[in-house]
Formats: sequence, C-alpha cells, structure tokens
Amino acid sequence: TTFLVAVFSVALFCATGLSPVTAGLVAGFAVAEAAGFVAVVALPVVADFVAVALVLDFAVLVDFVALTGLAVVTDFVAVAGFATLTGFALGLATVDVAVDLETVLVVVTGFATGLVASGR
Repeated sequence: TTFLVAVFSVALFCATGLSPVTAGLVAGFAVAEAAGFVAVVALPVVADFVAVALVLDFAVLVDFVALTGLAVVTDFVAVAGFATLTGFALGLATVDVAVDLETVLVVVTGFATGLVASGR
C-alpha cells in the first residue's frame, strides 16, 4: 500500500495543503467506509487515527522548526528542504502502517461477521 498511499497523499497535499498524515486519515476513512463499516466501528477507528496523527503532526512540526532554525543560523537552505522531506517521510510511513492495520481490521471484522452470520 505504500506506493498508493504515497500517490494519494502527494495529490491531496498538493490540492488541499493537508499534511500527509491527514491525507492518509482521509484515505483510511474511505477504505473503512467502502468496506461497509457502520459508524459504531468506523468512528472509534478514525478517532484513534486522529489521535495518532495529532501527535505525529506535532513531532513533524518540532522537527521542521528545529531544522529550519538551524538553516537560518547556518544559512544553509538545504537543511530546510531536509526538514520538509523528513516530516513528509514520517507522515507517509505512519499512514502506511495505519492503512495496513485498518486493512487487517477490515478483514478480521468481515471474517468474524461471516462466522456469526453462518451460526458458527
């Protein structure tokens, strides 16, 4: 899922200015919705992802500010670019893990529902 998430995140980031993590949350919610999750299941999952995203966005912000500050002090523009790439990579990696975990949840939930529906 890394490539697809990366493409989607970049496209959404360019179109809306959302962070990669936020873009991933949108993608994750769409996956859950497409899989037929009811609000009772989907909303807690999304809430967990939002909580993770807030923490990671803060970490990315701290990273960006620190490295940008270093760039100002050293007058080295490449450092600011490195900060952006570091934050972006962290966002994409986190989104990939989140989407993978949600995919597992979709499969497990579907399997369990099938067992209950069949009376097993």
